[in-house]
Amino acid sequence: MQWGLLVLLPQEVAPILIAVAGFCFMIGAKRIAVGLLTFSAGCIFLPVLLLPLVEALPIWLVWLILAYLVFLLPFIAIVILGALVRPAIGQNAADHMVGDMAAKCIKWMLLFPFLLLGLIVRLIWRR
Repeated sequence: MQWGLLVLLPQEVAPILIAVAGFCFMIGAKRIAVGLLTFSAGCIFLPVLLLPLVEALPIWLVWLILAYLVFLLPFIAIVILGALVRPAIGQNAADHMVGDMAAKCIKWMLLFPFLLLGLIVRLIWRR
């Protein structure tokens, strides 16, 4: 089961997820229940544990981590899109689509700075 879309839920949903996990235990879906309980515990306890660690980091490292996360946003969008179209086009086609889109995204992320530099050079040489 894919849990990627659950990270988009707000923290206030954790009690509801715990209740759903209880219902899953009642009907016998123990793997789903354990996953929901683990995710709920992570939503509740990880911010409390990670906040002091993030506050202790130097500011340049926080900016470096933030820049890394910004570069991950297109890939997160691609994965979400793949999860949305998977029921319509099937597992293999969706995986192929996600891989192709990720490869194109990497190509453009590597190519874009050079295209921007070329544009700046062309604008300077025109004068």
